[in-house]
Amino acid sequence: MRSLANTWAPTIAASNARRVQRFGLSRGVEPSRLGGVALQRDAGDRPDARVPAGRMFALWAQLAVALDRTVSIQVAERSTLEDLQLLGFTLTTAPTVEEGLAAFLRFSPLLSDAFGWSLS
Repeated sequence: MRSLANTWAPTIAASNARRVQRFGLSRGVEPSRLGGVALQRDAGDRPDARVPAGRMFALWAQLAVALDRTVSIQVAERSTLEDLQLLGFTLTTAPTVEEGLAAFLRFSPLLSDAFGWSLS
């Protein structure tokens, strides 16, 4: 009998991972230079599709080598709240900044369950 204990692995929204991959490809990074970390559409285009967080971290590392160590800042500068889909909608429709931050903390696992966020 197989044990299901400790089978949880952190994940990231596939839509976010594909956005990061598209950024690298748009900057001329050859898919082969991503060291096999390129994200396939194996999860489909479902809004709830996830990829292992380790795969996303490997993608970031390969892009930093291929482009620049500031690649995460470059991606962030070109991102909008709409890129976050439902989480972004929740943030943009919050009546106050405080409620927007509270919503982000509550619903951030939609983007990634690899991290825990707190506000202090």
